[in-house]
Amino acid sequence: MDATPVPCGQSAVTARRSNLYGYAGYGYCPSHSRWYRGPKLLLICTCEGTVTGFGLASPKLYGGRQQARQMLKDRPANRPAPGTAVVTGKGLAGEETEAFFAGPGLGLELIRPARKDEMPRPFPNWLRQRVEAIIWTLKNQLGLGRHGGRVPAGLWARVVQRLLARNAAIWHNWLVSAPVKRSLIAYDHCLLALAPGPRHRRMGRVTEVYLEAGKRRVFACAPRWPGWCRPGRDEEAALAALAAAAPRYAEVCARAGLLFDPVEVTASFEVLERVTGSATTDFGALDVAPALDGEPMAAQEPERLATLIQTAWDLFERTAAVAPPVLRKGPRGGGRDRDQIVAHVRETEVLHARMLGLSERPFPPQDVAAAERVRAGILAEIRAGAAARPPKELARSRRPARFVARRTAWHALDHAWEILDKQEP
Repeated sequence: MDATPVPCGQSAVTARRSNLYGYAGYGYCPSHSRWYRGPKLLLICTCEGTVTGFGLASPKLYGGRQQARQMLKDRPANRPAPGTAVVTGKGLAGEETEAFFAGPGLGLELIRPARKDEMPRPFPNWLRQRVEAIIWTLKNQLGLGRHGGRVPAGLWARVVQRLLARNAAIWHNWLVSAPVKRSLIAYDHCLLALAPGPRHRRMGRVTEVYLEAGKRRVFACAPRWPGWCRPGRDEEAALAALAAAAPRYAEVCARAGLLFDPVEVTASFEVLERVTGSATTDFGALDVAPALDGEPMAAQEPERLATLIQTAWDLFERTAAVAPPVLRKGPRGGGRDRDQIVAHVRETEVLHARMLGLSERPFPPQDVAAAERVRAGILAEIRAGAAARPPKELARSRRPARFVARRTAWHALDHAWEILDKQEP
């Protein structure tokens, strides 16, 4: 038995106008050390993950203990059989709670880890990992974390839909004698055949990402897709921004002739690595290469990276060519016009070239031939698989080829989208 938040709209305006009043409320999730707005979902599952009981409640109205009491007391169908051992977390600690579970009508044995102010209790770590795996499947693989419910009926429908889907998959696993009854990987339908390297063998609707976290800003990046990187104030905001940018990035892949389904790739994210950012990260640019960039490249990967980079550059140049010279300014009157953005993007290509070890000097931004020469050098190094070594083995100013491909494509796309967003209506 364990509870997990089901986040809904977070803003104050949404909270005041939402139809989910009474279900959604502001609560604190100690597992993720953050506040959220939404209901709390309490689950009762078997060891294989089959959901036998559940309840939704506002965290402002019911705590974990009160929600468990009400669900077991008022809903007999949710009760496990007497004598069942119930594994839970520290949230159900307390003598009264344990007495309630062991009392007449229930007869349940509560197994939980000890709090800091209690005597040690035997509680193997694999038990907690099993609980976390069941919840992860619901929220990520089955998409409960992005349910989209806006009214009570829609919220209930989306929660029940995912619980039924999970139970149906586990039931089928029993019928076919699957070795792992709680695994849903066999039911995923995402074609990742074009993914480079050994990671493409992990099939399923899971997109692998890494996070570059500074003190005030976090970047979420998809290693397989150079240019698909977005920042946010925290990890959750960065991943949400990455998902929101998928339709735009799909247009880039379509121009490059690569398969990219924005619905499938945003169904679930798996964080492969977290790297500590720098002042450049907080300023708003990628700066630190993850260790996975040091892995050897597959034979087709350098050409694929070069194709996406060239497509990103072409999209930026075409967007700038048809944009008006004066762009809409921010609320405080700040922001660059078109020519300033173009100059900035072209000048930054010198930095990207130097990250690959090329000796390029700054050039006037209006010198298109010089910009093309620098970009051609970058593509040549990318195709050669330059700096295919762990980032720690490179000089301070150098970066692996994968990182340079990601950064230069992101930089061009980010400013192309900026120009599109800031054009005067």
